[in-house]
Amino acid sequence: MIKKFLKLFGIFLIFILLAKNIFSEWYAITITNTQSQATPAPFQQDIAVCNGSINIGNSFAYINNATLFNKINPNGQNVYFVNSSGNILYSWYEGQFIYNGVYCDVWWIKLDNSIPANSNVTIYMYIGPNSANYYSQYYPYVGEAPYLSSTYGQYDNGNYVFLLYNNGTHLFPLNNIGSGGSENLVTNAPSPWKYAISLSVNGGNANAITWTTSGINATSNPSFNLPNSYIAQMLVYITGSSPLIDLLTNVRSITSGQFYVFRFDARPNYYDGIGYYPSGGSSTIFLNYTNIRSSTGVWYMLTAIDNNDYLYLYKNIVNSYNSYNLAYYGNLEASAKGKGYTGGGIAVTTDGASSTDYFTMILVRAYPPNGIMPSIILGQVSW
Repeated sequence: MIKKFLKLFGIFLIFILLAKNIFSEWYAITITNTQSQATPAPFQQDIAVCNGSINIGNSFAYINNATLFNKINPNGQNVYFVNSSGNILYSWYEGQFIYNGVYCDVWWIKLDNSIPANSNVTIYMYIGPNSANYYSQYYPYVGEAPYLSSTYGQYDNGNYVFLLYNNGTHLFPLNNIGSGGSENLVTNAPSPWKYAISLSVNGGNANAITWTTSGINATSNPSFNLPNSYIAQMLVYITGSSPLIDLLTNVRSITSGQFYVFRFDARPNYYDGIGYYPSGGSSTIFLNYTNIRSSTGVWYMLTAIDNNDYLYLYKNIVNSYNSYNLAYYGNLEASAKGKGYTGGGIAVTTDGASSTDYFTMILVRAYPPNGIMPSIILGQVSW
């Protein structure tokens, strides 16, 4: 009888151990930098779990695992990440990205240390019960995009993850109110991106003094200084009779230069392009125009990339939360060799002769080596 009991107990114990392994909620994620240079530090890595195969380019790292995808709460709130030492990592849940029928839960995590060239690091993902809310439990380490909570920005921790972050709820410390212009925070911007900075101008011309601009740089309070390579992104909505918008980078002064100009232009006979405004200048000098014109009444994501002074302008239509994905740039509109500008800040501006524009989800993040996001591989662990 004792032998039979011990045998049954042994089988039961083995079953428990196997069950613990099968149903473990800890997952190892190996992040591999395949490039011949290290990632910057800090670095913003995307972690995406999809229910199918997706191809939006090498700036997006994802895992195709429908079983894992189905374990994630629709609001991403039952997930958090830790490093190899067990310390919780800052993570920002971007939301569900839908592309060609494939659904992806997307996070951005902040890695304080660089990933060496041709090397990898391992982090761990925990998926709790569907009812868990780690936003309320672990904020600000665990957070979400502002539009995902019923109270806008309640658990938004983007400022802990990205190099610079503005979700449309605060003005930058530097400003210039141009000709007949105004600068406001609004909660009634065009749907769906209702929280935004609204800038208007009426009578602006080529001189930056006449533009309505909101910005931040290395001498402002608070201050900000761009790295040598970066990705700057924002959502923009253009209106007016003679409208255009600019994202200015490497800004020393928002009224007298120097800075780079990444432009979406909706005026007749004008086109999107990349230019620069020299220190003490009186107008933008263009490095490369396109044959593409922007439209009014459309939400675009403007992506400006500086890769060691090689400049790129991308445009993507983002008319819903599910079409918003920082790693999906859309169309490359223009590229150019820069003028050697480094450091400085960023600014957003309404630059048309008559224009009222909206700006939101303005951020800066690290540029991955050669533009290639480190890949991710999933493994299961039992702790």
